Amino acid sequence: MEVGPGVLDELVLRGALARGAQVVGALDAAVRLCVEHSRTRVQFGRPIAKFQAVQHLVADAAAEAALARAAVDAAVLDAAETGALSAVKVAVARSCAGHAASVVVRNAHQVHGAIGTTREHPLQLFTLPALDWRGEFGTTRDWDRSLGETTRTSSLWDVVLGDAVDTPALPGGHR
Repeated sequence: MEVGPGVLDELVLRGALARGAQVVGALDAAVRLCVEHSRTRVQFGRPIAKFQAVQHLVADAAAEAALARAAVDAAVLDAAETGALSAVKVAVARSCAGHAASVVVRNAHQVHGAIGTTREHPLQLFTLPALDWRGEFGTTRDWDRSLGETTRTSSLWDVVLGDAVDTPALPGGHR
């Protein structure tokens, strides 16, 4: 039985968006653990959340996770409204989620220190899968290239507005 290219494209897009949503969920959990840990961990007589460097790490992680969530939500909402997945919106969601995963995981482990790398601590239950998932259905670099190619062949403004004529090539040579 042969499967048409449109079916494969749809499967790649659905899988990519699902993995993007999972990455975002894991990042949100990691940020929550960072906030909790920084409020309860006391060093030099005060919670580490009082140290400016820790505040910056947590704020950067939270901002990246929020950006990734917004991109994934936009792709999901667009699909719910139109009944079809937008390859551009999925590419943006996956790009944002992949880049956010790097920042959130790095910062979360810095905030937690050595305890965050142990099997006894729940942080690794979210950071390790997030790093694994970001490479499924195409790497972050693949999605970035796909967006770059779309902006090269279409007006950037049309891409931003969602009116791009050309759809990005999907990772794995699809579309």
